[in-house]
Amino acid sequence: MQSEDLAGFDDDQLADHLLEGNIRHHVLHGTDMGPIGDLLAHALRWGLDTLEVMPLLQGASPATREAARLGADIAAALRGDGVDPAEVSSVDEIGAAGPGSMAALDAYLVLYGWRMVTSYDIEGLTVSELPGSVVALVRAGADGVQHDDSTVDEAGAQLRTRVPTEHLELYDQLLSGARQAYGLRDDNGSLTAEWPLGLTRRAYLEAGGRLADAGQMSAAERVFELDTDELASVLGGAASPAGAELDERAVHRQWEATLDPPLLLGDPPTVLESSVLPAGLRRVTDAVLACVSMLEKEPGGKPLEGMGIGDWAYTGRTRLASQPEDVLATFSPGDILVAAWTAPTFNSVIASAGAMIVEEGGLLCHAAVIAREPGVPAVIGATGALSMIEEGATVTVDPVAGRVTIEAST
Repeated sequence: MQSEDLAGFDDDQLADHLLEGNIRHHVLHGTDMGPIGDLLAHALRWGLDTLEVMPLLQGASPATREAARLGADIAAALRGDGVDPAEVSSVDEIGAAGPGSMAALDAYLVLYGWRMVTSYDIEGLTVSELPGSVVALVRAGADGVQHDDSTVDEAGAQLRTRVPTEHLELYDQLLSGARQAYGLRDDNGSLTAEWPLGLTRRAYLEAGGRLADAGQMSAAERVFELDTDELASVLGGAASPAGAELDERAVHRQWEATLDPPLLLGDPPTVLESSVLPAGLRRVTDAVLACVSMLEKEPGGKPLEGMGIGDWAYTGRTRLASQPEDVLATFSPGDILVAAWTAPTFNSVIASAGAMIVEEGGLLCHAAVIAREPGVPAVIGATGALSMIEEGATVTVDPVAGRVTIEAST
């Protein structure tokens, strides 16, 4: 679908090209999270610390590391074409370096160019619209990409000695199943959400340009106020909603984005005692509860402290992703990303970060996966990070202590 030339479509063909829905993304959550939750639920029952268990999954998510590998491939091709990858400053410069560099860049953009990065809304930006992030990825890959998973097997063997003897076979099965499912988490997000959403955006951009040129809209970006059925109808010859109505929709959406929803709706949930359930239902319930409880951290906690991912501290310059499209467009290798949350959308660019600080999330959130796989030091659940840390400040991210220290403000 991505290889189709949308400019060559007539309006009816363009309407047929629009995508709608990503139901499979949610269907797959039983598969991509269930085995991991099953492992963690049993680990808790055996007295194991889940912070010790999750690192055993490191290296089992190729999708999380793929962008970094492709960035390193582009850097190697640049070097082969006689260009220092650490010195490139634009995508055009990469493409003009030589045939090898162009081929390696194309290989990356074919897979990532139309994936959403800054949002799960089609009004967000894709990789192809953030050339600065591509340059940062290539420059970060100038030294090659090295992932040391050598300690995973050793740690797993040590943890295995603490499992009750009668459960060793089950432990092995659960760990194997969790490792098989772990990579699906980010594959799921990429292939059933980010890429289809990016292709939907691509079609919307083409349609918006046509409708604005035809005088049916005041500006091309107003096309994002139409749902897919409306847009297909307009492309088919129906009248577009009036400009005033589209303006009103835009204002209302902008207002909705400012709302701060409550943590809970209704009464606080009752803690479920799963021991009263039949064995099979109890196992499924415990797995679900283990996953849900580890997607977010408990409310409260000290400012700038949270769960650490990684084994070493990192000091560097902060970039605040309060507006992801702004920071990712000018991100430099080694910068520390400070964000409210991350999603698999960040995989295509996060490999260039020196460290991450994320306000929300728990042991199973995407930020933890993104940090663990490429080996980026991170503190997850660092309350107040976006309000207490200034853009460009020098901070130390210490994942061992689970703490962020502001060394110098701007």
